[in-house]
Amino acid sequence: MNIYTIKSQGGIVNNEPVPAQIEWKEQTFEVQIKRLSYGAIETLHKAGSQAFNTRLIAECVLFSDGQLSFDDAFKLDPALANALYAAVMRAQEGDAADPKATTSGTN
Repeated sequence: MNIYTIKSQGGIVNNEPVPAQIEWKEQTFEVQIKRLSYGAIETLHKAGSQAFNTRLIAECVLFSDGQLSFDDAFKLDPALANALYAAVMRAQEGDAADPKATTSGTN
C-alpha cells in the first residue's frame, strides 16, 4: 500500500460532518457528526482523564443551532447521551452515517 491509496480510500479523515438520525423520547431528529482524526482523538484523551465520552459528544455532535458545551453534554439524559455516543462511534469507525439509519435511546 502507498500513501496515495491510503488517501484515496479514506485513510486520511476529512472534517466534513456526516448526518445521523437520532431517536429519543418518541422523536427522530437529525444531527451532524464530525469525524475526528487519530490525532484529534488523542488530544481529547490528553485533555483529562475523566468524562472522555462526554468530551467526545461535545466535540463531535452538531445540532441545527450549534454544539453542546461540555457542561451541557455532561448533564444529558443518559438515554439521549447513549444515542448520541453511538452515532459518534459509528462515524468515527468510518461508517458514513446513513441518514436512514437511526440510533435510539430508550426513555
